[in-house]
Amino acid sequence: MKDLKVYKTIIIGGIGVVSSNVIGQLPSPQRIYGFSCFELSANIAEILNANRDFVYVVSAKNFQDALSGSAKAALESAQILLVDNSNPSSLSVYDHYLSTICPKFINI
Repeated sequence: MKDLKVYKTIIIGGIGVVSSNVIGQLPSPQRIYGFSCFELSANIAEILNANRDFVYVVSAKNFQDALSGSAKAALESAQILLVDNSNPSSLSVYDHYLSTICPKFINI
């Protein structure tokens, strides 16, 4: 990693995704995780401090929505949140996060 001039590593996901053994081999690792994909998406947005004025909300049920939404969000340095209207915990995370950051624009 030093040859590539990598000095910090951000790991997305818990120990079930990337083991502590692997993390121990990375430079200055920081792990971002959540107890669900909904909480993880909110934690990524919060910790990476993306543009809080713009939020893209995408369905966690449809991989294509999330993929295309994340590309658009990246172009604008915006945040992306995963939701599932049939999952109450998803909507709870969504409501809490949006009430915390108060974005100017929400794209669904």
